Amino acid sequence: MPRPLRDASIEVSDERVCQAKLRFNEVVPCKLDEDVELRMKRKAVIGYINNGKDTMPKRNRLTDIHQTNTKKAGVGTRTPFYELKIDGSGKPYDSILDMRADKIANHLSVKEFNWIEDVIPLQYESVVEEGPMNFLEKVESIVVSRYHRLIFLY
Repeated sequence: MPRPLRDASIEVSDERVCQAKLRFNEVVPCKLDEDVELRMKRKAVIGYINNGKDTMPKRNRLTDIHQTNTKKAGVGTRTPFYELKIDGSGKPYDSILDMRADKIANHLSVKEFNWIEDVIPLQYESVVEEGPMNFLEKVESIVVSRYHRLIFLY
């Protein structure tokens, strides 16, 4: 996908300057349309003025695009962006499955953070079919293990 003109003035760097805190070589477009960005800033200011209370009506953002009363696509009505390969090449993924594989690997890599005790992959379908007990037992074993280590230190 070609970059829009609004991205032409942005220097390619490793800084997270683009929307969703992505780097320039990770997303197209890097910057939102000016009117969309202005609306987002206004909403943030209104929220700040109202002491963080959201005055906007609550919506289910996951299903908004499926509503019949949603505006038709056009400038500023939706803000799609296209994630590029995370290797920094600035190239698009060959398929949605390749992108999904990178996203899963990224999520599982949080286990390497020193403040993370463990990561338990959870498949929604398995919880629906088998119930939550298997997952809860795994969580319990981690919590109990951590608790016993803390008691031992004191």
